[in-house]
Amino acid sequence: MEDYNMIKACHFRINKGGVLHLHKKLFYWYIPEGVRGQGIKKGDLVLVRDNNLRGISPAIVADLFRAESEEAGKKHKEVIKKLRAKDG
Repeated sequence: MEDYNMIKACHFRINKGGVLHLHKKLFYWYIPEGVRGQGIKKGDLVLVRDNNLRGISPAIVADLFRAESEEAGKKHKEVIKKLRAKDG
């Protein structure tokens, strides 16, 4: 397993009818060392820090990669935890 420390993901919401709506813009989040062991993969649902009123939101992982700079954890908000693995 690769030692990824960053994800590219998009926010989503589910309306009252149960329909999933993806936001178009992708954002980057830092994966802290304690969360890396949860085995985050593309398509997983994760809980991330953001700028909304609650300070947290769910997101769908689009890509994982390794940022070589240790500044990544200081510039980007962090992933809190993995909510659910991708089905299938």
